[in-house]
Amino acid sequence: MPFDLDHIVVDSPLRLLHRTLSVRPLVFDGYDNTGAQSITGADATLNIDTARVNGDSDVFALASDVLTITDTGTYLFLARVTVGNGGDNEIEAWLEKCPSGGAYAKIDGTTCKILGRA
Repeated sequence: MPFDLDHIVVDSPLRLLHRTLSVRPLVFDGYDNTGAQSITGADATLNIDTARVNGDSDVFALASDVLTITDTGTYLFLARVTVGNGGDNEIEAWLEKCPSGGAYAKIDGTTCKILGRA
């Protein structure tokens, strides 16, 4: 049975349908355009009010500091935060999700702790 790896051709009795798929990463990059958000000891939602990059507005929707992702999948989240008040800072951060009609809850495995020294 001959194989042409450059063109993915397979002779009888097996037939192979080859199609080139266009794969693009879905990227959303948002930030706080106002800046200088003050967070005290209570839980707070980080301000994310502006989209720098929205790779697919049918998948990512930003409103009221909430990013809604409409497609099920595996996503990588990165956060860039500058913290400072002249002293030591200990921060705990996590992602939350809200099922349709439900309440926000932490997503298991997303909690991180950051310790900043003055």
